[in-house]
Amino acid sequence: MLAGKKVVDTEIREIIRHADNLKLRGKIEEIKEELELS
Repeated sequence: MLAGKKVVDTEIREIIRHADNLKLRGKIEEIKEELELS
C-alpha cells in the first residue's frame, strides 16, 4: 500500500515539474517577444 502511494507521489511530482517547465518556457517566449519589440 505504502509503496504504491510513493510511486503516485513521484508521478505527480514529475507532472508538476513538467507543468512548471512549460510555464517557464512560456515566460521565456514572452520575454523574448518583448525584447524583440523594444
